[in-house]
Amino acid sequence: MKVIVDSNIIFSALLNTQSTIGDILLSSQDQLNFYTCGYLREEIEAHKPRIRIYSAYTCCKKGGIPQ
Repeated sequence: MKVIVDSNIIFSALLNTQSTIGDILLSSQDQLNFYTCGYLREEIEAHKPRIRIYSAYTCCKKGGIPQ
């Protein structure tokens, strides 16, 4: 199934991985295909320090998307 995701939803999932939306986005890659705007990578790069502070993510893959 194709799912279009707004960048605010992505940030919500990254910052609260225990939420329902976090669980869906972070553990449903096998069943769902997620799509978003190309600008999301730039937004994540710009906010990476805050994401690292407030989330469980400590490392990032090449390309800037948190693991």
